[in-house]
Amino acid sequence: MTVYLLPNTQKPEAMQMAGKVGNILSQAGIRLVMDKLGSSLAPQGDHVAILPEDQAYRECDIVVTLGGDGTMLHAAHKIMNNQKPLLGINIGRLGFLTCVESNELHLLNRLASGDYHVEHRSVLQASVDNAENAPYLAWNDVVLFKKYPERTITLDIYCDDILVSQFRGDGVIFSTPTGSTAYSMSAGGPIVDARLNGVVVTQICAHIGQTPPLVFASDRTLQVVPHGKLDERVAIICDGTNYHTVGPGEAITIRQSERTVPLVQFSKAKQLESIDRKLKGR
Repeated sequence: MTVYLLPNTQKPEAMQMAGKVGNILSQAGIRLVMDKLGSSLAPQGDHVAILPEDQAYRECDIVVTLGGDGTMLHAAHKIMNNQKPLLGINIGRLGFLTCVESNELHLLNRLASGDYHVEHRSVLQASVDNAENAPYLAWNDVVLFKKYPERTITLDIYCDDILVSQFRGDGVIFSTPTGSTAYSMSAGGPIVDARLNGVVVTQICAHIGQTPPLVFASDRTLQVVPHGKLDERVAIICDGTNYHTVGPGEAITIRQSERTVPLVQFSKAKQLESIDRKLKGR
């Protein structure tokens, strides 16, 4: 087995932890690879192969990140094409996406014996009608937000061409079940079992036409159409990146992608354990 060890180079504690993780994995008989940047900041010795990032993703069997949810999201977008399983070690604060806490490194020994399972988490894709851009992908959420802070925006939301919501406010969040513990939860959305498939729609500070969060089946096609003055732009943000703006009348289509994020898990109740521990401050 080959593991691509990917620490967050902006976190000194992640770089320090990389040495300990590298030793555990190599002693378990696992081959390690790192990219040039990570290895230069967290040297691992002769038992680590240093490869260009793209080659490391191709040659590995599993990607192990050290950081928080942001590090996991970055790696997830890299592995959506080649479907390499992803395992996150939490060095951050909440770490809802990560699988292993910093005090649970002994679990890494189970990789060598195959004592783990892989969950395929759903991904959303968002496309702008008549735009040349390829569909944007999101593991957590697709957010439509007002471009100008001092204004509100009017949005029509359709499900399979049927109008299901019309409101004026700051924006709307389309989240995967995995992303239901992120921005959507902060905006009052439900926490959804990450093993389900579906789309959660949560309004952001609705001023007129507020409705409860909506949950749609994974085979539904959702569409959002902004209304208003020509200079009222709406920003589209997928997993905090891929910034794009649209104007009134430009439709955005959101559906579940055929791609997934394969996630290494040691417990089938990991999400529930994380919610219980982290939301209660344990």
